Parts: sequence; C-alpha cells; structure tokens
Amino acid sequence: MPLPESKGKYTYADYLTWPEEGERWEIIDGVPYMQAAPTWQHQAISGNIFGQFFEYLKGKPWQVFAAPFDLIEITSPSTGKMDRLIKYNKYEKAGVKEYWIVEPETKIVSVFVLQDNNRYGRLEVYAEEDKINISIFPDLFIDLKPVFTGI
Repeated sequence: MPLPESKGKYTYADYLTWPEEGERWEIIDGVPYMQAAPTWQHQAISGNIFGQFFEYLKGKPWQVFAAPFDLIEITSPSTGKMDRLIKYNKYEKAGVKEYWIVEPETKIVSVFVLQDNNRYGRLEVYAEEDKINISIFPDLFIDLKPVFTGI
C-alpha cells in the first residue's frame, strides 16, 4: 500500500485507516516503516518462547494483558539497526523492564535488563544451549534449546 502524501508525522489514528491486507507498517516517532512479513523461523521462535511463558503462567493467579515487562524482538537482516538502536532507546525510555534481541541466524539472544537508574545495564548474551532467567519471575527460565530446535 503506498502511503498517502507525506504529511509530516503520522499517528496511530492514521495507521488505523490503512488497509489491513498487504504491507505491514509500524510508526515510530511519527515515521512509518514498512515491515517484512515474518519468516517461518521468526514464527517458530516466537511460538516456542510464548509456549514456555504460557506453561509458566498456567494456573498462576495473574495474567498479563498490557504494559510490557519483557519485550522480545526477533531480528531479520532488514531490522538490525531498528532493533539495536531505535527500538532499544525507545523501550529503555518507556521503562520496558527487559528487552531481548533474538538473532535466528546465529541462535544468539541479547538481553538488556532495566536497572534502578532506569537505564539498561550490561548486555547479557546467551546461546542456544543456555537458559535465560526472566528478571521479574525469579523461578522462570526460558530454555533456548527448544526455542531454536529446527531453525
């Protein structure tokens, strides 16, 4: 879908007027960015991580609906700069407690945890044989072996 004439900054209200079929877009600071469709690897990784969260939360007295405590970006060759620079800074400023960058090609996960000074601390890097402890759930570990199985 071609965007309407440039009007400066776009808003969420503008986004809601765009057709749902076809191209995928996201707006950051009023600038629209076209997104590539997720690959099967992206979908598999996302589902495998979500499955472990789901199993952990099953039977617990709470559910998560909003205010992301943990945000996970699964990269593609075209999203590296966006994920590592623009979104990193936006998520830190918004107070996202934990930000993951998952790299399907290398099977590496970079984790940033928000510190008491509201800045992300030292980068933690994990490989496919590791388990990642979720900072706000001390007893939840995401096992990366099944996350990357078949990728």
